[in-house]
Amino acid sequence: KWAMRLRVALYLAQALEYCNSRGRALYHDLNAYRILFDQEGNPRLSCFGLMKNSRDGRSYSTNLAFTPPEYSRTGSK
Repeated sequence: KWAMRLRVALYLAQALEYCNSRGRALYHDLNAYRILFDQEGNPRLSCFGLMKNSRDGRSYSTNLAFTPPEYSRTGSK
């Protein structure tokens, strides 16, 4: 069991490092129910949200159940 826990911790650390490697938070609000497993038993992050910056310098986030492809590409409808 400890081997699996360590593997999950390593995979998640690598995924979070990748998501934040460009100086922009691409993932937030990590908790246990947002970790899913693929067919090989590898952990995967789910429930991505968007971090947005307002003009006053504050950041806020939104969780998206579905993101239309055109919004993902251009940021607009």
